[in-house]
Amino acid sequence: MQQFPTILPPPPLPDGSEAPARSAEKHANLVRFQSELEFVQCLAHPQYLHELSIQGYLSKPPFLTYLEYLEYWRSPEYVKFITYPTCLVYLTLLQTELFKSRLNDMGFINELIRVGTRHHETWRVEKPPSPEAPTEEDPSQTIDHGADDDERDDNDANEKKNGEGDGAPRGRRKGGGQGHAKGRSSLSSVTGIPPV
Repeated sequence: MQQFPTILPPPPLPDGSEAPARSAEKHANLVRFQSELEFVQCLAHPQYLHELSIQGYLSKPPFLTYLEYLEYWRSPEYVKFITYPTCLVYLTLLQTELFKSRLNDMGFINELIRVGTRHHETWRVEKPPSPEAPTEEDPSQTIDHGADDDERDDNDANEKKNGEGDGAPRGRRKGGGQGHAKGRSSLSSVTGIPPV
């Protein structure tokens, strides 16, 4: 079976010539960086944490020391490489005895998975307003220029007829303004450990 390289070669130089090969030390540092990044991101999955607990790694002092060492991933020059930020939350929680003791319970693991899945189902990033689009006015900041209710109703009817109105009350988002956190349980409510 053919062995595939785990580290990509350096990209070509801007003039198209091939870049010089990496030194052995630089290659070793790159392998270490990638393996530590991969391991710390594995901590984002509750079933992996359960497996570490079952195999007894969480009771071994050298492994716990290694977890403390991995805290450097929180610094700005490293955190930008992390794809699954939940791993840093679990890295913190792995420092507590209560969390480590509950990792043996499959019901607890299933609840962590449920909370994580629910978070990703409801999480969204608000799009910034485009520079061309008019911004919605805050009703508390608008000044009533004496327009009658009948005139407002006529304006609303004209907007709907022209396809401009969305039917949502002015100054409110569609969907009633409910945030994504409504009806969700947080990780701290599952673990019983207050947020850091």
